[in-house]
Amino acid sequence: MTRKGLRAENGIFPGGEPSMTANLQQVKAANRSLIFGSIHWHGMLSRAGLTEMTRLSPTTVSSLVDELIGLGLVIERGPAETRTSGRKPVMLTINPIGGFFASVELTQAHFDLALYDLNCVELGLTRKKATRYAGIGARLIRALESLMLECGLEPKRLQGICVGAPAIIDPERKVILISTVLPIRPGTEFLAELQSRFPGIPVRLENESGLRCYAEMEYGALSGMRDLLYIDIDEGIGSGLILDGRIYRGSTGRAGEIGHVSIDYDGPACVCGNQGCLELLANVPALIRRVIDGMESGKPSALRAIIAGHQGRVNLEAIREALELGDSLAMQAVDETARLLAVGINSVLNILNPRAVVIGGRMAELGQPFIDRLEDHLARIALGPSSGVKRVHRSAVEGNAATLGGARLLLDEYLRQPGLGGEDGP
Repeated sequence: MTRKGLRAENGIFPGGEPSMTANLQQVKAANRSLIFGSIHWHGMLSRAGLTEMTRLSPTTVSSLVDELIGLGLVIERGPAETRTSGRKPVMLTINPIGGFFASVELTQAHFDLALYDLNCVELGLTRKKATRYAGIGARLIRALESLMLECGLEPKRLQGICVGAPAIIDPERKVILISTVLPIRPGTEFLAELQSRFPGIPVRLENESGLRCYAEMEYGALSGMRDLLYIDIDEGIGSGLILDGRIYRGSTGRAGEIGHVSIDYDGPACVCGNQGCLELLANVPALIRRVIDGMESGKPSALRAIIAGHQGRVNLEAIREALELGDSLAMQAVDETARLLAVGINSVLNILNPRAVVIGGRMAELGQPFIDRLEDHLARIALGPSSGVKRVHRSAVEGNAATLGGARLLLDEYLRQPGLGGEDGP
């Protein structure tokens, strides 16, 4: 998974920071990061290609490449295929297992831990039950140590850890402030345990919807789009924002809490203290309640045959099957849910104007009929005439988007750091 066609400008690779100091070690580290980043983005380059691309001297490029090979981060793939006679250039590529990242998603009932190589290819995955989050730091450490051993990975190659949580996160203290999903005491400092066990390794705590949005930007159907809104609809409703290619967290980490935007001030009370939150009125349980209420009111529906008369079998799969049959009750319930979601989403579109909206979570399992209804309602209430460009898309990232997004975030930070694991790093 690499991005092609990017070039360094003025000796700085996209996403990198120019060195403003005369310290030679820092300049060397920044140039080494530039070399590594250039190879990563382009997949395979020769030393001559790196010289042309980075505008560094051939001697400097050769020296830095040798260092990266010595660190185990870059390998030689052999001579390039050329039509000319003479010495063929040796091609360089990233050593995928020269380093790896650990990425975690916390959920109400379990946590997923995945390891990814330097190309963000999954190396291993484990799922652990977590109905109680007391001692979660120690549990994550044990799971990570066990998975590294199982995958045959050396701990010294671990380059970063990212934990994604459905929660409001304090960006300064790196703790969970509020979560309506996780059974965790606010302020629990489990990241400190991870940092103590793996000193010198970056450890991140991020909102999981933000990580999913990051994965959509890098690997989804809208790959490369730098302004995105991701809506994760399940038991709750979370969202992530990418603005100008970066996760937007807000001044205190509370950006993206669309699920707790009130769309009915006289509506039901939410655990957040508000009333009529979008999360209560348009999540998966709310859709299922609408269908059951319609059935109890006596409306005709193919769902009765689908669930064989057992109300407890009304779920998204049954609703999707009814939609495919053109069932009017299922269509009405889905349409009302889409209408309510459009009201909340439209507020974000009017304020931040992202180019596209990606729908993920279990609600996305309803497929294109749901996406189309949401698009129609947004077009009806949008500020100004529709451009005719489709704005609502279904998530297309395969696997766990939260852990993949976390790994990619770590990788991009890794590419920007000057030291890349060397002794002259920060």
